[in-house]
Amino acid sequence: MLSSTWLQGFILYSVFRAIYGAIILIVTYFLATNESTPWWTSVIFLLISMAFSRLLFKLIKSRLDQTNAKSIENKPENFKIG
Repeated sequence: MLSSTWLQGFILYSVFRAIYGAIILIVTYFLATNESTPWWTSVIFLLISMAFSRLLFKLIKSRLDQTNAKSIENKPENFKIG
């Protein structure tokens, strides 16, 4: 069941969003409750983090796809003799 690329991608995305979302939530909380920063700082931070998270996930996914492609190429059943 875990051999499905769709399921692997979904699990990877879920884990990524959980960890990244928790970090963003903590940073945003500190920005919003800090007396010395204006209220719009946290809004700008959230907008930037949305764009950054998409780029970061695409990078992680492309590296995972490259790793999976290399492992498929090296499977014994892919080597044909004669």
